[in-house]
Amino acid sequence: TRIILSVRTFLSSQILDTPNSSILKFLIKFLYNRADLIITPSKVSGLDLIRHFGILHRKLKVIYNYVDQEKIIERSQKGIEDRFHQQLFELPILLNVGRITPAKGQWLLMELMKKIKIQFPGWKLVIIGESENEGQLRTQLKVLAADLGLKLYDSLSAQEPSLNYDVYLLGFQLNPFRYMRKSKILLFPSVFEGFPNTVLEAMQSGLPVIVADCHAGPREILAPETDLNVKINIMELTQYGILCPALTSTEIKLGIAPELLDEWMNAVSIMINEPEMKNRLIQSGYTRVSSFEKKFILQEWKHCVEVEQVSPGT
Repeated sequence: TRIILSVRTFLSSQILDTPNSSILKFLIKFLYNRADLIITPSKVSGLDLIRHFGILHRKLKVIYNYVDQEKIIERSQKGIEDRFHQQLFELPILLNVGRITPAKGQWLLMELMKKIKIQFPGWKLVIIGESENEGQLRTQLKVLAADLGLKLYDSLSAQEPSLNYDVYLLGFQLNPFRYMRKSKILLFPSVFEGFPNTVLEAMQSGLPVIVADCHAGPREILAPETDLNVKINIMELTQYGILCPALTSTEIKLGIAPELLDEWMNAVSIMINEPEMKNRLIQSGYTRVSSFEKKFILQEWKHCVEVEQVSPGT
């Protein structure tokens, strides 16, 4: 039987805090090379397999995730049904979409919102996504918000809905695209990714993006012609969005360097204060998303399954 293995994450970071990670790393090294072909969703996640797990280069192939443009356009045009949500999204919204889990780095947004509240009063932060690990990080975010003097609304609590909060945790939403279309900026501070579909989906929804330059995928989307191994410590305005320095750990207790927060704040300020530049990024974003069109990506998968062969040997 021909085996095609698909690795969907930045594996060395994913297993870092896993129990018995050394055993798992050994098993990956031992077993993965037995596959005929290993497909990753980004170049950098493939390089990670080579560097940290001894995966043979000739076994690897990159196939980016596709974007179903027609589906996103259709779903983004549907109205927001919840009355309170309708009112909320009439305000200027900074949006984050993603599971509430350490890998997504959402605590950076709490620190950032404290600065935004001072410079741009009236702007709100909305986080859409379900909680993992029994809501542990969700609880930590609520504590952090209170410590920072932010008023936080949690849709899972018994709080009365109001437009007077600073941060809104709206939980899982079946159709996030209609919220993207009504927002002003996507903030995406992940510590690591496999390939961030959300960034492309936001761009297709007409939302400009500020994204952490983490491994793996954001730079390949927003600055594909640059050195994919570069590490930035200042924000970088690209043709398709803004890259910002990434958090270096999934540990919320380690805190955030003031310099890193300043760069994120600079990026937000540029997006808000320079509408012509923001509109240019929105238009170029549509162009960039077309490179990930569904029919082209599926053709690559079909080719791998039906045609492409890997020479024998180890």
